Amino acid sequence: MIFASEINISLSFSPVYLVIGIILSILFSVWIYRITLPKISVPLKIFLTILRSAAIVLILLAIFEPVISIINKENIKPKTFLFFDNSTSIKNYSETDSSEIISSINNLSNEITSETEIYSFGNVLRKWDQEKIGEIKFDDSITNISSIKDEVINKKNEIASIIILSDGNYNSGSDPSGELNQLGIPIFTIGVGDTVSQKDIELRKVLYSKYLYAETESTIKAVLLNNGFDGGNVVVTLSEGNSIIERKTIVLSETGIDYVDFTYKPMISGEKKLRVDISRLENESSFSNNSRSFFVNVIDNKLKIGIVSAAPSSDVKFIYNSLKLDEDLEIMRSIQISRNKFFEDFDNSKLNGADILFLIGFPGKDTPQNLINLIKQKLSNNSPYLITVNENTDLIKLKEFSQFLPFEINQIRNDFTRVMLNVNDFNSPLLGSDLREINLWNELPPVLKNNSNFSAKPQSKVISKIKIGNTLIDEPLLITNNVGQKSIAILAGEIWKWKLNNKKEDNFLFDNLFNTSVKWLRDESSRDKFIISSDKKIYSNVESIFLTAELYDEALNPIANAEIEAELINSKNEKIPFRFTYDSDGLYEYQIENLIAGDYKIIANSYVNNSLYKNAELNFSVENQNLEQNSSQMDFEFLNNLATVSNGKFYYLGNINNISTSINNINSTFNRETINRIEFRFWSNEIVLIIVIILLAVEWFIRKRAGML
Repeated sequence: MIFASEINISLSFSPVYLVIGIILSILFSVWIYRITLPKISVPLKIFLTILRSAAIVLILLAIFEPVISIINKENIKPKTFLFFDNSTSIKNYSETDSSEIISSINNLSNEITSETEIYSFGNVLRKWDQEKIGEIKFDDSITNISSIKDEVINKKNEIASIIILSDGNYNSGSDPSGELNQLGIPIFTIGVGDTVSQKDIELRKVLYSKYLYAETESTIKAVLLNNGFDGGNVVVTLSEGNSIIERKTIVLSETGIDYVDFTYKPMISGEKKLRVDISRLENESSFSNNSRSFFVNVIDNKLKIGIVSAAPSSDVKFIYNSLKLDEDLEIMRSIQISRNKFFEDFDNSKLNGADILFLIGFPGKDTPQNLINLIKQKLSNNSPYLITVNENTDLIKLKEFSQFLPFEINQIRNDFTRVMLNVNDFNSPLLGSDLREINLWNELPPVLKNNSNFSAKPQSKVISKIKIGNTLIDEPLLITNNVGQKSIAILAGEIWKWKLNNKKEDNFLFDNLFNTSVKWLRDESSRDKFIISSDKKIYSNVESIFLTAELYDEALNPIANAEIEAELINSKNEKIPFRFTYDSDGLYEYQIENLIAGDYKIIANSYVNNSLYKNAELNFSVENQNLEQNSSQMDFEFLNNLATVSNGKFYYLGNINNISTSINNINSTFNRETINRIEFRFWSNEIVLIIVIILLAVEWFIRKRAGML
């Protein structure tokens, strides 16, 4: 209930001045109507004086900008939120009777003296009335414990305590512990299920590289967990579609963990669906966790890097050595030795096959025009590149490339200064976001920077500026551009000195910079104008598939209200047409339900102004899975940590006698209030202005009728 109200009035100036102003306004109005021509009656004088005084006082109040604040405070009644797991795994435990869980929910609701709101989580979050608790069936096919997070955050001011009844196992969503514990609300967890691990073999995870290369062998590692089967033999198989890639028989380890390495050599590029299967053993508690499907991206052969330099230099040597650390790169070097001679008689036409260019001190004074033309042609085709500006760079010739550069050359000079990094982007993919690494970058030795005036183009991002000694200077040193053509610019030479720093802990920075640059430059996803994605690649047959489409123009601005038509194609080549629905900011959505097991493809076409714009494809799979049988025991550690960190307590289902007492004690000390504030700003209120106009208009009308001046 509302227990207190406060009314506050604030002014822009001292209230003493306001009082004096009001008195003077009234005296002025009285003096004005002291003598009138022609003479009017005393009552009319008084009325006109009041009109004039009121108008002047209202204008004066507006000048003083008064704010009238009305504050209402209201006590919040404490509530307990009870969340229970409604998934099928809850009733699958042999020691747990679902009727006992329903009885416990009813008893807790009755014993807790404050208001209790009851919710179930599983497929969705659902609110329950207490009289309908008996209808609980524990039939949800997945467990999404993170769904309780949004409800708690939205109502955090009225929640005194939380109860979560679950086995602690979730197979959808994320771990909500961190965000829930930050709210400072005590959480009491009630554990349901077996505490003793059952005999089982589980394919815990499959490890593989994000990118694999065609005609190149790669390792795929399967991680197996076993409980109670050590010494037993199992067959582990890696397959692609209906083809077996490799099959291995292993003896399960006494440690309970086994690693199985497979060799996979894809012959063509594209997205591939692979699967790892473990043979079944007698007395396993569940077979549903013996297999796992996943998708890998296969890229055409190795990535080709073209290093182009106007002269040999230590920068070229050190960058080349760093790039060589990645065996998946094929590196070619066009290093000019003299006017018409290149290192190892390199054929510059080979640069046409480069996927990424590294322009180190290029172009130079003697760089042949045919090489300049070749590089211009590559850049005009949107080839990603990294460029350094060092003592070998001819800035006049470099200006010929201005349309491709992420920076402007505003003034050319021929002198140099030694400068240090001053990182100002703490979330850069090139330098990392770890504060320790950022500090290491800022402590690296100085490099040689041309004193010409450079400035980043509007679409570019300055990753690092410069400092000389302890003086910070607002000039770019490291620039990236992600709009249209991807590029990186390092506006300095002798950067090899970053590699030879005396501190061992930052020797890795140089290698990381250039290998990360390759990954960033080759990432095509940021340049796609039409992208279709799903929230995951492998679904169970009971899950909903959430699709998102993103549509951008050539400058990567979101396109709103386009038409996106798509077809869902199954393994029998049966097609189901559908349309995406526009959401916001270039995002379009669609949800698919009730798909049977199989492989699916989506082909989508986007239309802008009734014209075909871009097309995109997506692959995903649906499998017959019972996700609720993947875990055979209660996750005690998760439930106990969730309770302990929040100053709550963990209870087993069979021993919850004291939980209501603890919650009632917490709720009795709950002291929270809501504050509602209403402000009336006098000077910005239209009604005040209207009243002033009416007062002056009435005064003017009466004066005219009376024949007054």
